[in-house]
Amino acid sequence: MIVEAWASQGRTTKEALEISSEARWKQNFAARRPGTRSSRVVQPADERPLFADKILKLHKNLTKAESSLLVQIRTGVIGLKEFLFRIGTRGVATPYCTCGTGKETVEHLVIWCPNPPGPRPWNTADIRSKKDLHQALHGGDKGNDMSLARAIVGWLLRSGILPEYRLAAKLQLESGNPEDQG
Repeated sequence: MIVEAWASQGRTTKEALEISSEARWKQNFAARRPGTRSSRVVQPADERPLFADKILKLHKNLTKAESSLLVQIRTGVIGLKEFLFRIGTRGVATPYCTCGTGKETVEHLVIWCPNPPGPRPWNTADIRSKKDLHQALHGGDKGNDMSLARAIVGWLLRSGILPEYRLAAKLQLESGNPEDQG
């Protein structure tokens, strides 16, 4: 629709953009029938985000780097080999972890990897399955205990496996805040 048509309906530019964005989203994602094939792999990030209080509370008391890393962990769009290989990053020849037992994903590193990038600072009995990991990253059973998620985020941040977070990890160590150090 052209701008004049929107103006004749008494719509503001902001309203027009919201309606247009919603229509594009419905056309591209919501209207897709179950079972139809897409030209790309559907990612967890394709789910429409809800900016509810529950989601925002997950990031309370996290640094900007930790919050960013939590989002990347939860969506799977993270600088690990599986994702980098899938998007065709130059220099990433394989999606597999150096341990050779699976693709390098957060799930693999947290649960299955026999040679993780550092000792896991949580009780491994707390996270023994994909379901356990999902619950940990979404605030536990009641949706409010983020201690496991913070432990995972801190562990990955300090592990050195994600070079884009090396400066953030260094700054946390220099701050001397024991909570930041896991």
